[in-house]
Amino acid sequence: MTDGNDDAQRPSFPAGDGETMVLTRALDWSKTPLGPITAWPHSLKTAVDICLNSPLSTVLLWGPERVMIYNDGYAAICGSKHPAALGQRCQDVWPELWADWNLPLSERVLQGERVTARDKLHTLERDGALADAWFDLFFSPVRSDDREKVDGVMIVAIETTERVLTERHLRTANERIQLALDAQAVLGTWVWDIPADRFTADARFARSFSLDPERCATGLPLSTVMASMHPEDQVRVASEIARTVARGGRYRSEYRVRQLDGTFRWVEANGHCEQGADGRPMRFLGVLIDIEHRKHAENALRESELQFRTLSEIVPEIVWMASSDGRSTYTNPFWSDFTGLTPEASHGAGWASVIHPDHRAHVLEVWRHALETGESFEVHIPFRDREGGYRWFLTRGMPVRRLDDTIERWMGTGTDVTEVTHAREALARNAEDLERRVKERTQALLQAEEALRQSQKMEAIGQLTGGIAHDFNNLLGGIIGALDILQKRVATGRLEGMQRYIDVAIRSSTKAAALTHRLLAFSRRQSLDIQPTDVNALIGSLEDLLRRTMGENVELAMLLDAGLWAATTDANQFENALLNLCINARDAMAGGGKLTIETANTHLDAAYVQDKDGLDAGDYVVICVSDTGSGMPPDVIARAFDPFFTTKPIGQGTGLGLSMIYGFAKQSGGHVSIYSEVDKGTTVKLYLSRHQALMEKTSAPERERPKAEAGETVLVVEDDPVVRMVMLDVLHDLGYAALEATDARSAIPFLENGQRIDLLVTDVGLPGLNGRQLAEIARQRRPELPVLFVTGYAEGAALRGGFLGQGMEMIMKPFAIDALATKIREMIVLS
Repeated sequence: MTDGNDDAQRPSFPAGDGETMVLTRALDWSKTPLGPITAWPHSLKTAVDICLNSPLSTVLLWGPERVMIYNDGYAAICGSKHPAALGQRCQDVWPELWADWNLPLSERVLQGERVTARDKLHTLERDGALADAWFDLFFSPVRSDDREKVDGVMIVAIETTERVLTERHLRTANERIQLALDAQAVLGTWVWDIPADRFTADARFARSFSLDPERCATGLPLSTVMASMHPEDQVRVASEIARTVARGGRYRSEYRVRQLDGTFRWVEANGHCEQGADGRPMRFLGVLIDIEHRKHAENALRESELQFRTLSEIVPEIVWMASSDGRSTYTNPFWSDFTGLTPEASHGAGWASVIHPDHRAHVLEVWRHALETGESFEVHIPFRDREGGYRWFLTRGMPVRRLDDTIERWMGTGTDVTEVTHAREALARNAEDLERRVKERTQALLQAEEALRQSQKMEAIGQLTGGIAHDFNNLLGGIIGALDILQKRVATGRLEGMQRYIDVAIRSSTKAAALTHRLLAFSRRQSLDIQPTDVNALIGSLEDLLRRTMGENVELAMLLDAGLWAATTDANQFENALLNLCINARDAMAGGGKLTIETANTHLDAAYVQDKDGLDAGDYVVICVSDTGSGMPPDVIARAFDPFFTTKPIGQGTGLGLSMIYGFAKQSGGHVSIYSEVDKGTTVKLYLSRHQALMEKTSAPERERPKAEAGETVLVVEDDPVVRMVMLDVLHDLGYAALEATDARSAIPFLENGQRIDLLVTDVGLPGLNGRQLAEIARQRRPELPVLFVTGYAEGAALRGGFLGQGMEMIMKPFAIDALATKIREMIVLS
């Protein structure tokens, strides 16, 4: 025998070629609570050697975790749990036996006690099915190296199933005979002398077989007796007698015998074959019992069970049975078809594996309570189907009781109530928020479609101001393009025709400012400025801007109807809509193409407008914008006018362009439509109502900018150097003395040094202290000082009412020079 250190040096430990020996050597024990084999104590290695080499089914539970190590004999008991059970905790391998069996017994053994359990019943998986098996179990403690404590539990399992079943059958037969004797159901006795083939029986036996009592008393050959049996039973009974004679011992058989009236009667023969000293069969004796009534009862029971099974196999719901201790014994085909579990896999506790994990504990608790109390139960269970989904079943169960009121078995059904359950849940949700939903629905019905669209657009514009760059940059393109041309012409000395580009830059700047204010006005639902408009003239004035915006790869063609009617629309909104459509067309022609702008007069009849809400039949001016770009599939066309829907990458558009065009057309009493084919191009038609009267050309009178009258001083606080420079230059040109500061902190010394300041002009969004906070500081030192706030924030309009105090005004960026001059003069005069 070697010590533990020698064992630790052997890489082949444990030695041997058995399956579990090989698996034990191969397992990475460092990942288990026991640690690597090289670190195992001597007591553990010795116990493992004994366990693996034992001829009996043996398992070793080691440590507080009860880690399992077992031999080949025990592996057979594990069934499908092997080989995964090796190295695992006992409670994880046998959870069904842990709390009530292995835990309390192993605790006793760990205290040093030896425990023996006789004929312990376990339900095991054998040949793919669950089966009852009985064992004698012997629990022994395994002490540590120092013998101070118990580290392990050695369990030897000896199967006693065959003996238990044999004893049970013998006990049942004896009880049956005793009951027959007590009930006077014995029909006679017999003795068969096997070597002489002489069969003798009493008179009751003779009458039962319709034989002559005197001949039975003196003896008959066995064949004569068997001739009275039913022909269908003779071969089977002869075989049973032959087997009993060959082996000796107990005999039992059921068969039918002919009566004097020609009918047959069911009897049960119980006997015993005696053998001589040399092992040869000598005598066969027994008793005949009347089982006619029992057979009728059994036939009736079989018929009843057949009817039950037939019914259970055709009904579209779950039908189940379980033993008195709760183990499933029968499930109908509907169960297997629904869950995908075979009847064998469902037996025992296997049925619980398809309960939704969130509900499994509750269902098992209801089942446990029913088993303890013997009460019927009803519970909703979500079962998993073979596809992995779940459906709700109302499951009911009730006990079937014997005459003595003990429970023989449980029976029950499961009805699919998924739709009912979902309907109830939906009803509960509807009831909970019914008042809110009714209020919202009523409000939605009261709102006009266009009002709702405008509200949705403009509510989100306040949150997505960065996305407005898609539309705003259209106008900036005109400004930058015009200034770029001016810069080049000045540099080359070409000064002729410069006014044209100056006008384009100013006009585009004015439109950009108008767009900003119009977006704010939209959020307040301000009406459009509807005027008679010469659409051709507007389009012509944008031609240079459009050509530069389209770039060299896009050919621009204009087909303008010389006899085009005047349209009733907002000119600024129309220009913005046209720019949007052209930019979208350009983006759809990444590799170049042709953009065509066409105008025409048209009449929309009643048939065309009947399915278009808010559109009246009549005369319209139609503007067609067509491209040869990528086009759109039908599903994109269907959503093209939805707010915030865009197919462009993030940052290249807000998805508001076409939505705003749609809203503009509807508000103008017009219409917009899209026709597109993938890889062929897109045509957008904008319909504007015809203006019936003749147009009158008007021009706004020029006004002189109001100037300073007494050398007033204005303090300008603006962090943007360009805006600050413009305001200072304007003030100097108008005769004002101007002081400048880049933020609130650099402005405060001007307010504190006592010099004259007639007006404070400050940006709202200053770094550090904002403009409103600076105004508060200024008013503390100069209570009567008027303050003009300058802001480019869209939300400034909404803040205006609660933001401004007495002697405060606000002007929005970008602003016209005349507007700034007028506002400054008004505030100084009023102060």
